[in-house]
Amino acid sequence: MTAATSTLKKSFFKTHFKNTILENKKFLFIVSVLHLIGYPVIAFTIRYYSEHPDNTDESYAIASCIALAIAILSGAIIAISIFNYLYKKSTVDMNLSLPLTTRQRFLSEYFAGLTIYIVPAIIGGLIGTVILLTGKHELMEFLKYTIYIGSIVIIGMILYYSLTVLILSCCGSLFETILSTLLINAMIPASIYLLSYCLLYTSPSPRDCS
Repeated sequence: MTAATSTLKKSFFKTHFKNTILENKKFLFIVSVLHLIGYPVIAFTIRYYSEHPDNTDESYAIASCIALAIAILSGAIIAISIFNYLYKKSTVDMNLSLPLTTRQRFLSEYFAGLTIYIVPAIIGGLIGTVILLTGKHELMEFLKYTIYIGSIVIIGMILYYSLTVLILSCCGSLFETILSTLLINAMIPASIYLLSYCLLYTSPSPRDCS
């Protein structure tokens, strides 16, 4: 009986993972569209400007950067939507009645949200990379920087999403969740910037030390 229950839970883990993605497919669609008009369009614009240096219209690049920023910031919204039973009483009983352990429920929902959030970014990055690869040889040096920056952005997105999930687990209401997410995710980059500023611009010069 115990073995049958364990097998049921393992099989339902995949089912719950797929159902969570399907229930939030609207976010998957929106984030995918934002990423497709994000980095791929930026890459195409860079390639076009390299071939037509006389053109100075940057409106497409600016719109793509805005779309990319919205897609990155949507991680908090995705996490809040998936883990809504942590603050929404009407969905608590339904989620807790599923044949899953607390760990299985959390992992299936965490990775489902991460899939919705990260996979479109990776696909958009690959498409943009292909666009740059088919351009002039001068773009190869720029491509190295974009891959480096893109890797940092992906890691930052994972940390941003994970931090939001952690905040959701500690908060008891939607207002607390939104407020805490905004404050903490604003304080971390602000603290990094202030620390970097202090280290770079307030360090004593060699003359002062002599």
